Amino acid sequence: MRQSRLIIFALFAVGLGSVAVSALLVHRVSSTAAEIQTLHSPALAAALSLKGLLSHAVQSGYAHQLTGDPRQRAAFRTSLARARRQFVAYARTARAEQPGEETERALLGRIGKLLGELERRAAALSRSTRLPTPDRAGALSGYQALVDRALKALDTLVAHEHREVKQVDRLLRGALGEARLSIWGVAAAVLLLVLGTAVMLQRALGRANAALAEQRRLRDRFVEGSLRVQDDERRRIARELHDETGQALSALAVGLRQLAGPEAPDETHQAAARLQAIAEDLVDGIGRLVDGLHPQLIEDQGLAAALGHLADKTQRAHGVQVDLEVAGAAGVALDAGRALAFYRVAQEALTNAVRHGKATQIDICLVRRAGALRLTVEDDGCGFDAGVAATQGGLGLPGMRERAAALGATLAVESQPGAGTTIAMDLALDSSSPAAEATP
Repeated sequence: MRQSRLIIFALFAVGLGSVAVSALLVHRVSSTAAEIQTLHSPALAAALSLKGLLSHAVQSGYAHQLTGDPRQRAAFRTSLARARRQFVAYARTARAEQPGEETERALLGRIGKLLGELERRAAALSRSTRLPTPDRAGALSGYQALVDRALKALDTLVAHEHREVKQVDRLLRGALGEARLSIWGVAAAVLLLVLGTAVMLQRALGRANAALAEQRRLRDRFVEGSLRVQDDERRRIARELHDETGQALSALAVGLRQLAGPEAPDETHQAAARLQAIAEDLVDGIGRLVDGLHPQLIEDQGLAAALGHLADKTQRAHGVQVDLEVAGAAGVALDAGRALAFYRVAQEALTNAVRHGKATQIDICLVRRAGALRLTVEDDGCGFDAGVAATQGGLGLPGMRERAAALGATLAVESQPGAGTTIAMDLALDSSSPAAEATP
């Protein structure tokens, strides 16, 4: 039973572990997707930055050609230099990350050529502060066409980067969804398998417990029936010995007493006296045997009186001090079966104390307390190892336990080598039990 519980606990631990591992895998996949997205986002940002730098350079070039302001020319050249550096860095990154991307390579080639033309225009502008009026319109027209081509190429590059980012995002979302579905599917399957196995084990454990309980119930019924048959047989034998053999021996003793009268010859008188003594001994022996087989005193006067008679008989037979205490139990009327079970437990405990424990003092206590009837037999004998006796049997303990179990009572044995022995039997008394009714 304990192993089954451990297996169920282990299965639950495996299920929770699989869920935790699945959650960790989903987190790792999400982190990887975020890292991949961050690799493409800088490319788009670099393209937008390049476009911004070129736009600023274009505006400075316009202002210089219109006004001839040297500061605008310097700004034009500075912006172009920054745009060139941004372009070189972007191109290097693009070639490293996507070496086989033909569309991007073509766009970068076009933008590079346009930047070169703008740089040559900036160098030409440096040789004159202001274009002559007749040449200004043509210069501006050519400059406008160059700017339009450059900005158009940059717009195409930005749009291309946008598409790349969206495509990567779409692919990552799909892959992430599939990964999550697969991971959680596996986790759910493992968890369902674990739960199913745990439920099956729990049901099997329940069936095993039910079968064990039924087996115990049948065993208790068998023990109870066996004890009842045994007690009935003892009662029958005792009755036959008392009614037939005992009466016949009593009649024989009476006849021998008559033969041993004063008018009988001496030889006849002596022989009859000897036979009379033998017959009386047989009658006493039959009486003790009948009392041992079935103590009629239980049915006639109750359990307390029978225990008192048992204590006196043990004290006379073995020369030990046996004291009986009855507290609150004298008025308890037990049915014959329960009273006999208490008597047999006390009888076996006394026998063990005298025969095995070599006791000199034995105390018997029958107490009714808190809705229960308690019998204790305590001796000052040599004692024994209660743990070993519980596993190996002996000393009549199994029989006492069987009688207690048949009643629904509990039996406790306390003993240590050299410290004596205490045997306690407790029976709960309820309102429906005959033991709860008091005799007048």
